[in-house]
Amino acid sequence: MLAPWLIALDLDGTLLKKDHTIGDATKKALRQAMESGHIVAIATGRPPRAAIQVHRELQLTTPLIALNGAHIQFSDRPNDCIVTTLPQEIIEEIAVKAITLGSRGILAELGTHCVIRQNNPPILMDEEHEQFFYDAVVAESPESPAVYQPLHTAWPGNAYSLLIQLPREWHQYMGEWMNEKWPDQLYTRSWRQPFDVIEVMSKKVSKATGLMEVERHYHIEANHIIAFGDEMNDLEMFRYAAISVAMGNANPQLMPYATDVTDDCENDGIATYLNQRFFPSRSLR
Repeated sequence: MLAPWLIALDLDGTLLKKDHTIGDATKKALRQAMESGHIVAIATGRPPRAAIQVHRELQLTTPLIALNGAHIQFSDRPNDCIVTTLPQEIIEEIAVKAITLGSRGILAELGTHCVIRQNNPPILMDEEHEQFFYDAVVAESPESPAVYQPLHTAWPGNAYSLLIQLPREWHQYMGEWMNEKWPDQLYTRSWRQPFDVIEVMSKKVSKATGLMEVERHYHIEANHIIAFGDEMNDLEMFRYAAISVAMGNANPQLMPYATDVTDDCENDGIATYLNQRFFPSRSLR
């Protein structure tokens, strides 16, 4: 048998369509890949509570890489995970700075739930994107309710990441301020419009560091990793993987880092690529 490949999948805009579903052709291709001995793993910016249902839908037993590598869950056992957090004192200093620049809301991610400090709804956007934000990011449920607090309330402790609503004209300044103050500790990026959001997380982790853990877990050869993605939080994963596949709907800034490009996620681009690479007889049907 040929050496297995580790197939790493981003979720939103890659595996998941706009309606948060997985195409039947993609499910079929992934199932055949796993039956052929390849290893399928999720690598997402979503918190684990918002990704676990997809993990179960695909019947995966692989580690779940969530929050861009800040949380790696190896099994259903609560403590069987690797986590990386931001210190509370850094979080608080960033929050104070953001508020002085006009932030309306800040979300601190705790994995099991999130804490949202706000005076008004934290992110102003159209209905479609607001629905995505609350489904895929806040992702509250009766078991994991979000905690809402006034904007100036103190944080409860360390957090995996921060999402800061901030007028876009301040994004570059805020990013430069954080990178200058904590050059070896923080990774920051701005989300694409209409989200006026700056994401902050530890510089120690990324989807690539998550893949390294999965690679070690299964003793995968380093040149046998394929990564699918569509956004800039997939950049480190693209640089690390032997083959990086950008979806047809990917952020144009990510495209130069892809070794291959496949179809739009709405058209089952993952299935198109896997069938052409591993099951060419199927792709000709």
